[in-house]
Amino acid sequence: MVFQDVYEAIKQDVSCNGKILISYAGANLTSIEATALLFSNCILEDIEMVEQMKRQGVEHRYSDGIIRGMCEQVIEFIYLFHHPDLLPEYYGTNKSDREVDDIANEDDLFLAIRKLIGDKRYTSGRNILHMAEDIGEKYKADDELSLYEVYQWISTNYHNSYREHLNDLIGECEEEAADAGRNVGTQEAADTEEHIEEQELDYLMMTTILTAFMDTYETIVKNLNSREGDSGSMAD
Repeated sequence: MVFQDVYEAIKQDVSCNGKILISYAGANLTSIEATALLFSNCILEDIEMVEQMKRQGVEHRYSDGIIRGMCEQVIEFIYLFHHPDLLPEYYGTNKSDREVDDIANEDDLFLAIRKLIGDKRYTSGRNILHMAEDIGEKYKADDELSLYEVYQWISTNYHNSYREHLNDLIGECEEEAADAGRNVGTQEAADTEEHIEEQELDYLMMTTILTAFMDTYETIVKNLNSREGDSGSMAD
């Protein structure tokens, strides 16, 4: 299974290279190396949660929410990789002590949070569409699924999740009120087929997200190994 292969590769990669990333980052926890390690751990947690929800039969809208968040975060992570000068803004470390004090005295808590960690990120044109386009993940050739297409699809599903749940409930009520002679086996087969299609689509989207993340993650690790190799050559 493609998804399982990619998932296992990420777990192995994080296990092998996590120490390299944190060793290089050192005390600089806002570096792209430390950010890569943080994101990799969060992604693994999200995947494990989605898998657990599927095993327990939790409503599909909850896993949709997690997958949507993963996609958005990976788009922003890759964008930060291409624009490391924005890391201080991402972490809020670019603000002066006076700015932080002003924010702390803000009466509106929500506004204070936006000013501290999100105001510039989302009001200066760097929205999800802009970031996806910048990193070449808005649309792709040869029918290859892009991160932005995944984001659009899963966001639409998540936005309509309550309506779809109500539709399912109405359908169940209509089935119960149907004639006793209806073909129950046919309906159960249709429900099973729909469930399988939903599962396959989820795994397709998660595979797209994980593959895009791994491409950037491995580039960061290769860059570190290259720097260490150059340092060793200079020492010799």
